[in-house]
Amino acid sequence: MAIPLVEVSDQSDSDSELSVKDDSQVLKENLAFWAVTNKISQVALSGLLQILQQHHPELPKDSRTLLSTFTGYTEKVKQISGGSYYHFGLQDVITTKLSSYVQAGELNRLSLQVNIDGLPLFKSSGGQFWPILGMIIELPRKDPFIIGLFYGESKPKIVDEYLCDFIKDMRSICEAGGIRFRNRLLPLKISAFICDTPARCYIKCVKGHSGYYGCDNCVQEGVYVNHRITFPETESALRTDDAFAAQSYDNDEDSHHTGLSPLLQLGLGMVSQFPLDYMHLKNFLILSVSMRILLDPSLCRSFADHAQSLLILFVKHVGDLYGKHHLVYNVHGLVHLADNEKMYGCLDNISGFHFENFLGQLKKLVRSPNYPLQQVIRRLSEQDAMPGNVHSLPRNSTSNFIVKNQHSDGPVPAQYVGCHQYKEIQLPVGFISSLNGNNCVQIINGRLGLVRNVIVKNAATFIVFEPFHHSAEFSYPLSSIEIGIYKVVGFKGSLSVVPASSVSSKYVLLPRVKYNTDVESNASISYYVALPLLHTHDNCT
Repeated sequence: MAIPLVEVSDQSDSDSELSVKDDSQVLKENLAFWAVTNKISQVALSGLLQILQQHHPELPKDSRTLLSTFTGYTEKVKQISGGSYYHFGLQDVITTKLSSYVQAGELNRLSLQVNIDGLPLFKSSGGQFWPILGMIIELPRKDPFIIGLFYGESKPKIVDEYLCDFIKDMRSICEAGGIRFRNRLLPLKISAFICDTPARCYIKCVKGHSGYYGCDNCVQEGVYVNHRITFPETESALRTDDAFAAQSYDNDEDSHHTGLSPLLQLGLGMVSQFPLDYMHLKNFLILSVSMRILLDPSLCRSFADHAQSLLILFVKHVGDLYGKHHLVYNVHGLVHLADNEKMYGCLDNISGFHFENFLGQLKKLVRSPNYPLQQVIRRLSEQDAMPGNVHSLPRNSTSNFIVKNQHSDGPVPAQYVGCHQYKEIQLPVGFISSLNGNNCVQIINGRLGLVRNVIVKNAATFIVFEPFHHSAEFSYPLSSIEIGIYKVVGFKGSLSVVPASSVSSKYVLLPRVKYNTDVESNASISYYVALPLLHTHDNCT
């Protein structure tokens, strides 16, 4: 016997039918959302539908109907040298991405970052994906999407075939004036290709990191030391976009090119628009001051030249202290890292982390070794069919904060007695609490201290703030205060009340431990070091 979806009373037949239809649609959407988010197999979902259909005959019998699984891809999967390729199309994927932001119609242009990388799928075979990923940098969420997908036993054998559809698609959109979205044309421009070294060399058709002329940024000839190619020079002449386009690096003195890159058809800066990805240099970030500068949007503009000088010094020291054979491609790459900041802003603007995270999600869409490319196409079509969350672009508003956990324990200065008190607040810089661990902040005037309370008076939100006595933790290679790192030695002994909007950054306090070998309990906290959390600053610019 079917279970009624709604109880009908004093309604017309049409109202009743509409109500049943609405509830039926909600049930279908909930089932589809549950199946997609929990990665339920289509066999299991079809079995569940057959059971539910006994009580809800309006449900489909087949999981593919419920999930709106795309099945018209067969003719679009093309065979190229080394495997199969499917092109999703820039217009469709970008329009879908923009549609999830209610304020995307306010955008005037679109800047596209492109990532290409290999993704091994199975331990028992060489099967691998080579996706072409994109990301629109004007959108607030770093949310990559798939432009094209290759599957084979190795990387695509012919780069021209692999990139052919992407290049045609990009040229067609540029000739049309941009991406059509909500009856407007949004100009689309490639900002940068964010790739690791092997992928970057593959699509640029240049020598790899083990080649004598493998450096993407300068023309120096590598030196063979202890079975590896090293790059000891730090002030070599730089490569240029024009010289690359003219294939000027293909001669007896500089054999950098291995072929003619198909990406030249897009008029790209084949040097300037292929920045180094610092993610693949993280093992060499001993000179952390330089990296903190280049990763901090509030510091990188002012101190970029100084950071570059420090990185050059670091590379020289590596050769002197550890031997010239350590000056390999990745260490040498630090010399050119600050140049990327000058063009793109702080290094997180050209980070590959977002694309790497997406590759992990992509791999989880493959449930068996049979037809992995087709599996991904189907899974992505099911995700696109879901009624997703609509995102809102952030606005510069400091009047609305989320406060939680009301209490009455204080402290409250005399002029604020009787106001509402809270222990937690969500600010643009992150989650702040009056409890230890999430209560160290810096306010706009540079003062550093702890949040002792959150208060609301006359619809205005304030924090009760206890400032520190602080000084520099180190002075070489520059004062730590210049990069926002402090030695904390105690409190000033007074409370201040400041607007919640004045909090400029969230900090973490780390104890500096002092060891005493003369006593049994040989460790004690000497003082604390306050370090800013980089991700709590404003967005990189």
